[in-house]
Amino acid sequence: MSTYLTIKGNLINALNDGEIQVAAHCCNCFHTMGCGIAAKFVEAFPEVLQADKETPIGDSRKLGTFSKVKIGNKYIFNLYGQFKYGRTKRHLSYDALNEALVGLKMFMQTFKLKTLGLPARIGCNNAGGSVNIVTAIIKDVFDDSDIEIRLYE
Repeated sequence: MSTYLTIKGNLINALNDGEIQVAAHCCNCFHTMGCGIAAKFVEAFPEVLQADKETPIGDSRKLGTFSKVKIGNKYIFNLYGQFKYGRTKRHLSYDALNEALVGLKMFMQTFKLKTLGLPARIGCNNAGGSVNIVTAIIKDVFDDSDIEIRLYE
């Protein structure tokens, strides 16, 4: 059974400091990572945007998938949970986020990775998702695993 911790801290620092093996964030399908945690990932790790740009721009088939980069012995995942972007409505697809998280969990289990850091409000700030729904999705996906989930506020 997974462990869930809510941490007041910086997700990127946690990755750099080795507190977590994997970090993930939600992104759209248009290679735009100009705000929110995505912009902070790109600033700290330009490889994150490069991995995104290696996928087709504007392709809705990316929904529910991910791209990833390996930096040293750590991974950063771009979870494609929203097609478009903007703040006028909810752009987050709960189904797509769920599918991307399932794929992430399978990757972590395959490579025996045990610690995952996520933004506490993944998909909820700029993509407009509900924290309660997203939290339930995360718990549902990881509940049967031994992966420690750290939600960074």
